[in-house]
Amino acid sequence: MTTAGALLRDATLKLTAAGLETARLDARILLAQVLGIEPSNLFNHPEMPVAADLGAAFSALIERRVGHEPVPYLIGRREFWSLAFEVGPETLIPRPDTETVVALAMTVMPRPPERLLDIGTGSGCIVISLLHEWPMALGIGTDISGAALRIAASNATRLGVGERAEFRLGSWTAGAPVPFDLIVSNPPYVVRGDLAGLTPEVSAFEPMTALDGGVDGLDAYRGLIPKAFGALRPGGILTLEVGKDQAGAVLQLAGRAGLQHLRTEPDLASVPRAIAFQKPSRTE
Repeated sequence: MTTAGALLRDATLKLTAAGLETARLDARILLAQVLGIEPSNLFNHPEMPVAADLGAAFSALIERRVGHEPVPYLIGRREFWSLAFEVGPETLIPRPDTETVVALAMTVMPRPPERLLDIGTGSGCIVISLLHEWPMALGIGTDISGAALRIAASNATRLGVGERAEFRLGSWTAGAPVPFDLIVSNPPYVVRGDLAGLTPEVSAFEPMTALDGGVDGLDAYRGLIPKAFGALRPGGILTLEVGKDQAGAVLQLAGRAGLQHLRTEPDLASVPRAIAFQKPSRTE
């Protein structure tokens, strides 16, 4: 039998040698996962004994992390909007940048929506977070991955919004009943030529269909924006996540579709990350 402190020391050295900048944090999270405790507990109790079978389970996770498998996939969850979402290789890992979409949607909606749609829902993090904020709203998430939809549905049930959430297999609006008060999306927007330069955690493990935005990164927007326009009620709002240096092009696509720009919101790195548009009302 060994101790938690000894396991952490050895694992941190191994992860550091593999070039992982978050080696100490990763080791602490993974050991806490195996032991079923909070990572903070390992600070105060490095002398904690760890049984051989648990030590072996931890070592197996460390070996996978050495291979750059993302920590959220190793522990099966990721926090987003202060909620713990189940994730897997079938879904993108929710990122803080995408919280900008949730925040912007809440800011620009003049009143809580009755019905909202999340296109390319993945883990369901956007629609479920919004349903948490708007307890009377109904939400639909669409995705081309049935495996992702199963994870999204599980998240909705576990996080207490399952009765107000529906998930549909297919692209864009996927036959969802229209109109919607709000449509949100974090579509694929990585320029195809940039995919090979992504970190191994992303390029080797996250689903390419959720990343590849085509030659210029805008393919999804060309398909999504006209569909969203048709699915919005007059006065309804579309909120999109965009990649770096894509805001101008997306504004042009939305303008040609007849949408009016409401607001652009930067992420924590001051990169324009979320854009809100409005479908004109019938009186305009």
